[in-house]
Amino acid sequence: MTNREENKYNMFKSVKAVLDANTVVTSTIPVFEETITELHNKIEAIKTTDIEFTNATSGKTSVVHVKEDEVMKAFLPVKSALYDYAVKEKDEELKSLAGISESKLKRLRDSELRLKIKSIYDTAVLNTANLQAYGITAETLSALGGKITALENSAANKTTGHTNKSALRTKLDDLFESTDKLIKERLDNQVELLREKENAFYNQYFAARVVYDLGGSPDKPDNGGGTTPPPPPQQ
Repeated sequence: MTNREENKYNMFKSVKAVLDANTVVTSTIPVFEETITELHNKIEAIKTTDIEFTNATSGKTSVVHVKEDEVMKAFLPVKSALYDYAVKEKDEELKSLAGISESKLKRLRDSELRLKIKSIYDTAVLNTANLQAYGITAETLSALGGKITALENSAANKTTGHTNKSALRTKLDDLFESTDKLIKERLDNQVELLREKENAFYNQYFAARVVYDLGGSPDKPDNGGGTTPPPPPQQ
């Protein structure tokens, strides 16, 4: 949640606490039970969704970077061997492919880096016999291939995590909007029914409806139903 949402969420919980503490009063209006239950469900949904949102990509970026480091350590000797072989054989196309420097590799975007590594690796596999003189064996290339696959899988998981996080962000926005609407368009007006008969409850409810920012400054509630909530009762 953002700071603003955290403030609004605290208001939702304060309203729910007042309603829960006054069930004897609210039970006199049967429709209250339905609305209070809906408010409770929305508050719980906000809590759950926020946890899921926070955890959506937790740790995945660092995992990708670790996998990249592992691949680079195993990849650079293979690239160097392939480049030297290309120079020896005067193979300009192969020399151009394997001649990219480590510094240039590190400046590539993650997706571009993975494509470049895979291209050089696939070419190295085709030249397995030619690279044995450099100490690059089939086992060496197989081990590198496993690291490349692990990196690609981690990157795919990271992408999925970002997609999920975007969907959860949208869900969280919708929950805040619908909860705010429930309070403004239904609860505020239901409480208005008890203004004269249960004035203490009425004052408690609208005192809870104030949203405080991080500095403690209150914003007047916008109840959307045409009524003007009173200021919080004097302590």
